[in-house]
Amino acid sequence: RGLGDVYKRQDKILNSVLEESEKDFNETIFYGKDSNPEIILDVCKRYPVMAPYQLVVVKEAQHLSRSLSQFENYFKNPSRRFCFEKNRLD
Repeated sequence: RGLGDVYKRQDKILNSVLEESEKDFNETIFYGKDSNPEIILDVCKRYPVMAPYQLVVVKEAQHLSRSLSQFENYFKNPSRRFCFEKNRLD
């Protein structure tokens, strides 16, 4: 799998999880280079607003690799409305 496959899967998620009218309050896209785990986790813990899910996408997450331990507790007990997908590039 290459980078093109990752982008296709990302687009599929971004276009299928929420309706267009739900995205303003329930879709947040972070870039790992410009983000920190505390802010990302705060958004992950929010409840959705008039939608089934709070969609959080972290692009370029490899820039957070030194901070992954901060996500461990959340991943052990995530919100029921949480979906995590990890992409590996070979």
